[in-house]
Amino acid sequence: MADTNPAQQLRKLAELRAQGVATESELAAARARVLASTRPGNAGGATLVVAAGFMAVIIGSIGPWLVVGPLSRGSGFDGYGRITLVAAVIGIVLELVQQQGWGMVLGLGAAAIGIYEAIDFHNTLTHERVFALQVGHVGWGLYVVIVGGVIATVGAFSSRKRAS
Repeated sequence: MADTNPAQQLRKLAELRAQGVATESELAAARARVLASTRPGNAGGATLVVAAGFMAVIIGSIGPWLVVGPLSRGSGFDGYGRITLVAAVIGIVLELVQQQGWGMVLGLGAAAIGIYEAIDFHNTLTHERVFALQVGHVGWGLYVVIVGGVIATVGAFSSRKRAS
């Protein structure tokens, strides 16, 4: 059929089916194309994975990145956490408006910042000791940023692959 609109193809096939020209399998295939063309987002599931990854980045950006002693916690907002938070918000918005490709870049960027900060904190804290005891460790927020960035990157890669 020359029409590119799946809904128009379905109507024509239904008319042809009523005349006995088109088969039931052709009509079923046209229905499937119409359903596939009306799905929101880019294949649904991948968009949810990307959004979940970026939500994890947002939560991790707010959480503690550095824990020194039982009471002192360094939030992601004290440093690069602001960048990862903004990247995650932009990533969610761009994914929802179907700007494919940016989710990979922003997710990978958030994960890279998280990995860099985790290595930097770990190297710094291994040398800081009081009475031969290590005084601090990397906080859970930083690990959540890394995992969320990886999830968003993988989801964005998957949605981009499906679109092509």
